[in-house]
Amino acid sequence: MPRRLRSIAVMAALGLLLCEAASAAPTPASGTLSPVTPTLTYTDGPFTGANPSNNVPGSNGPNCSLVPGTCSDYLLTVSIPAGYSVLHPNDVVTIKAEWPTATGNDFDVYILDPVTGAAVQQGSASSADPEIASFHVSDGTVTYDVRVAVFQAANESITGTITLGPPSAGTPGLGHSYSIGTDLWSCNMHLNGTNPTGPPPTFDHSADGEPLTAFDKNGRFYVSALDGVGAGCGVWYSDDACGQAYTFVGTPDAGIGGGDAEIRTAPEKNVLGNYNVYTSSLSLANITTAVSFDGGNTFTTTPISSYTPVLDRNWNATYGPSICYLSFVNGATQPGNVMEVVRMDYSGLGAPVISPPSIVWDPQRVDPNLSHQKGNIVTDRRPGANTLLLAAGPNGEGNVYQCWNESGQRVFVSVSTDFGTTWNHKLVWDGGVGASYDHIFTWLAVDDQGNLYIVFSDDRNVYLSTSTDHANTWSRPVRVNRGGGESNACIFPQIAAGSPGRVVMCFYGTSATSPADPSAVWAVYASRSENALAAAPDFEEVKVNDRPFHSGAVCESGLNCTSGRELSDNFDLDINPVDGSAGLAYGVFGGSGTYIARQVNGISAYATKAVADRSASCPTPANACSTLVVDNGNPCVGPDYVTVVTDPNGTADVPPVPQASEDIIAVGVGEPVGVGNSLVFSIHVSNLDPANLPPNVFWRAIWMGPGGQRYVDVTNCATGGLSANYGHFTTGSVRDGAADAFSVGSDGRIKITIAKSKVDNPAAGTILTAINADCRTIAGTCPVTAGAFAPNDVTSSGQYKLVGNAFCGPVATLISRFEATPAGAGVRLSWSALPGSGIQAWNLSRGLTPGGPFELVHTTPAQTLSDDALVWQDAPGLGTFYYRLTGLGATGAEIASASSTVQTAHVSLELSLRTTGGNPFHGSTSLSYSIPNPSQVRVEVYNVAGQRVRTLVDRQDAAGMHAVSFSLRDGQQAALPVGVYLVRLTAGSRSTSTRVIALR
Repeated sequence: MPRRLRSIAVMAALGLLLCEAASAAPTPASGTLSPVTPTLTYTDGPFTGANPSNNVPGSNGPNCSLVPGTCSDYLLTVSIPAGYSVLHPNDVVTIKAEWPTATGNDFDVYILDPVTGAAVQQGSASSADPEIASFHVSDGTVTYDVRVAVFQAANESITGTITLGPPSAGTPGLGHSYSIGTDLWSCNMHLNGTNPTGPPPTFDHSADGEPLTAFDKNGRFYVSALDGVGAGCGVWYSDDACGQAYTFVGTPDAGIGGGDAEIRTAPEKNVLGNYNVYTSSLSLANITTAVSFDGGNTFTTTPISSYTPVLDRNWNATYGPSICYLSFVNGATQPGNVMEVVRMDYSGLGAPVISPPSIVWDPQRVDPNLSHQKGNIVTDRRPGANTLLLAAGPNGEGNVYQCWNESGQRVFVSVSTDFGTTWNHKLVWDGGVGASYDHIFTWLAVDDQGNLYIVFSDDRNVYLSTSTDHANTWSRPVRVNRGGGESNACIFPQIAAGSPGRVVMCFYGTSATSPADPSAVWAVYASRSENALAAAPDFEEVKVNDRPFHSGAVCESGLNCTSGRELSDNFDLDINPVDGSAGLAYGVFGGSGTYIARQVNGISAYATKAVADRSASCPTPANACSTLVVDNGNPCVGPDYVTVVTDPNGTADVPPVPQASEDIIAVGVGEPVGVGNSLVFSIHVSNLDPANLPPNVFWRAIWMGPGGQRYVDVTNCATGGLSANYGHFTTGSVRDGAADAFSVGSDGRIKITIAKSKVDNPAAGTILTAINADCRTIAGTCPVTAGAFAPNDVTSSGQYKLVGNAFCGPVATLISRFEATPAGAGVRLSWSALPGSGIQAWNLSRGLTPGGPFELVHTTPAQTLSDDALVWQDAPGLGTFYYRLTGLGATGAEIASASSTVQTAHVSLELSLRTTGGNPFHGSTSLSYSIPNPSQVRVEVYNVAGQRVRTLVDRQDAAGMHAVSFSLRDGQQAALPVGVYLVRLTAGSRSTSTRVIALR
């Protein structure tokens, strides 16, 4: 009998009565596990009673005070010497609780923090005897409360066995490394559903949630999200690589559906030259599908797309120009135990031809007494299958794959090689009795060579397994999420694949130890692996959401949640076929609504492609989500130097609202003179009294440098006082030594100086990414036995481009100010000269790096720029620019005066071409051009006779600003004479031109 049914009978039979002879404590009561002592045993009991409250794997366990005498608490200390985990990376601690009589008796295992009582590792709460729980080890000493709780027992004792060693057959492994990634995502854009381009909808879709996403091969990004049955599912598309502009299509299901939403695109063009877009939407008993033959502009609806009543969750997959698969759980007979797939053929550009449903599993194929939960359906979309004979290709082209799990412990993939007509089940992984992988959803992806990748969650960690032989065999699962105090409990994983081994995953994560924690604060994480097919892959993880969107416990029981679905149980990401960048949508149905974000720099999911760096042209958290940004400060001058992160005063990043001394409002980075070749980090808090700092608290700045993730902190220990430190991260923070200098000011600024040589020695031009800060309380005796870091405040992240301390070196005192500020489509340069400077004229120069090379921004001879002309307008285009102002003395020699940095960005671009160097020019000049969409680009030079004399650019360019130089002398070609030339830019079918004049 399933536990959820028998618990009521047990409680009624026993009446929650306890045995008077219940044991007070285990024997022995504690022990230390180490490589020297790799096995511990203890006993406890006998127990009589029942305490089924909150018996959920990964939770804090039952309320022991509610039913006294039903909990056995063993104090376990795990002591791992330095270097052990490197030599034994997959060793685990295994806790086994067993009892003599299985019938009528049941116990559960929880692994808790002995101080707070919170779950800190995944336990085991099943109907098995024994109950077994395992977790991976890391170097250091940690103490746990191993709680064995009575679910039901009658005069029964337990024996506990705890071992250190290789994992059992049912324990997943670890990846090779975990780090904060360098990918940068755009500022999140909320999808508004009130202003469609067509007729206004009956319902407002601004609060639609549980979004699904899909790119087509033109790079258009589609999103579908649900508004509830009877309100329909909203659909949007975006052609904006910054993820800021979008079009609301409306509700392709005509408002008939509104339950679970889905959207997918065809991998090949239809006869009209477009990629079909397919949606499906769950109604009360049916599925409504819709298709667009014109690239998402209009949709045709099929109100009833299944022959049998539908119970739950519709997924789609596509093949070729016109085939779409629809999978669902049948609700007619044996609800929850029949899963079907239909194949829809849209080759007629009208209503689909729908195949009879094929049975993936039913009570004859799976045990109806076991629980089943379906995952998504995918296809191997490579050409090569025979669509007329319904036969997959010789290397799996056209294979259909449906994933699911059984009884929580087993993960399956069903395979069809005949276009969804028949199915074979392939076991991916069996975690053994007590494993819990049915945490919505199991998710599957196929790369462009037919390799398979599957992810699933045990309500704490996300795991990845792979197959290179069309699902016949699978690798041992490995943990995906980094943990390290942030992504501790992770749910709702999704995955998309590009080239072999290159995958991107997303999931919701929290620093809490359980999704059931009412104080959990949730974040959206994207994890990337470039070697996912390795036995132990490397994972790089970044936080995507740039604002709070949900906090509190998460119910995963769908419509059975009595307290409401606190966090919608689905979100999605996909990979852009154009450049291999990722797009993501997340959101809470009926709450925050749906947000989208786009990857704007970093690693491509395709080995032969590259993601153009749009971090300057797109709003990102690094530039405060502004569309026109000037560096927030000066790397040379405090108090905050260049502000890279802002966090509004009183923001409750981690409830409750932090105290003023723990409330971080800004983070800055500088490279001033007088500190050597060093960085200075400024952490600005709301209010600070240096004489009354909170005890056992640290303030920390974290960043990703050339050699990995680094940090500096200032720690105030109750015993030991203030200290400043620096270090790095593995699976947690590792202290490397003392920082070079620090200060704690009454102005609320905590400053830490660290020599660059101690943190990778980054050179000028290097970008430090993922810069963030946190304030945390240390549990234990600081700093000797620090056990855990409880977050008080955590910021979002930004980035900083190094200029070098020499950039801030002393210059001649000739001016009182020099400023570069945005003005219209360009930059306004202004300065003030000091009396008696002796300067006869001024030169203004611009470079793309702090060290140059620099070129004059004005065409008028420098000596005519007098002291009265102290304002100049420049139009450099898009990006980060470094300006130098120099004065000309009486002898004509240049005297260095000042420097400034400006960053410009624009959300939308027009097709444009302009000179950014001299015009007229001597010898050579530079040009910049912008294109609004990815295009094949040619930049050509013609003489006055109309003859093409140079081709400067002939390539595929990403949307954005680009630069190119034009020189009369080219080492590969004959020199051109002085004269007038026409420079023409052609991008796709559009063109523009400008004239330039070459002088001697």
